[in-house]
Amino acid sequence: MAWTIAPSQRRERLYVIACEQQWVKWELRPWTDGVGEISGLIVSTEVILSQVLADLKVAIAESQAVVTHDPLPTVIGDEIQLIQLFQNLIGNGIKFCQDKPPRVHISTEQKQKEWVFEVRDNGIGMESEFFERIFTIFQRLHSRTEYPGTGIGLAVCKKIVERHGGQIWVESTLGEGTTFYFSIPQERQGSHEV
Repeated sequence: MAWTIAPSQRRERLYVIACEQQWVKWELRPWTDGVGEISGLIVSTEVILSQVLADLKVAIAESQAVVTHDPLPTVIGDEIQLIQLFQNLIGNGIKFCQDKPPRVHISTEQKQKEWVFEVRDNGIGMESEFFERIFTIFQRLHSRTEYPGTGIGLAVCKKIVERHGGQIWVESTLGEGTTFYFSIPQERQGSHEV
């Protein structure tokens, strides 16, 4: 079945595709430039969170979101990648909320030889059948008209966490919110290849 697109719509769609392609290149740059290495420096996740909240200031204000957190630890990792991780998870908590101001809470727990972080929101939630699928690149549960995005944010989060030697998982109830958990080892475990 062939369908025709008006020239003005064609240009607009090509522009959107070009912009998304640039964005994907930018998102994947840390993995292509570093050839699997993370910086391995001691970084404060409190400082990382402050940077992320500054970056999300407009989205927080426009949505009337409330972002709270417990005291957060220092970890060994790559600051730029951890900023991206927190930004994607908190940004999703703000974006995927309807009919009420978003609430996002970040906490952490020390377990054996790792830190387990929790990013909890009061958003739209999801059914358990999608828990694995959301971490696959270009997978979306909603149309772009409902919620903007490219479908790579959580795949990037998974890659970042794995490169730091940890795991990421989700718990959610449709209509009640979502909690993302991720672990980061307390000691550096060597570089992790992509």
